[in-house]
Amino acid sequence: MGKHWLDSIEVYQKATDLILPVAFGIGPDQAGLATPCTEWTVLQLVNHNLDIQAGAHALLAGHWAEAPPADLNATLPEGAGSALQAVTGRFVEALESMDLEEPLDTPFGLIPASRFILFPMADLVIHKWDLAKATGQDCFIDHHLAEICYEVLAPVADMARGNGDCGPEVPVPPSASIQDRLLGMAGRQP
Repeated sequence: MGKHWLDSIEVYQKATDLILPVAFGIGPDQAGLATPCTEWTVLQLVNHNLDIQAGAHALLAGHWAEAPPADLNATLPEGAGSALQAVTGRFVEALESMDLEEPLDTPFGLIPASRFILFPMADLVIHKWDLAKATGQDCFIDHHLAEICYEVLAPVADMARGNGDCGPEVPVPPSASIQDRLLGMAGRQP
């Protein structure tokens, strides 16, 4: 594990800090806009983000299998930003109260909580870009977070493509930025 993963909660919080301004910047008339995740609108992608973060929180509490499927078309009266801030805040509170080296039974196998955190973190980072692109906001991804996401997702990228969790890899030149390499690996046209 790389040195930059030593504080997984801090890394997760940085990913939250990256996506929240975009979520708060989504206008009420933008919910139906298409996103780079071609099967989802802006509203559906926000609801997917909420579902992933809530599901990760449920896994920490041992209730992963009990979580009902999300309604990706559910309206968010409080707004995307407030909804995402609430769910990520609850997740961080749960993380801060547990031993992060405790192994968890996850969809990725038995891994320490400190490693598991990096998967919902990566979901926030990639979908920050998707939501920003769809709504005309700043698409920049912090270099450090892009690097961590790349390291986390590269070993599971083929499996994710096989499951339909991301599109086919988009080739980028070897000299491309880490953000563009991450996006290409995740099936996005940078």
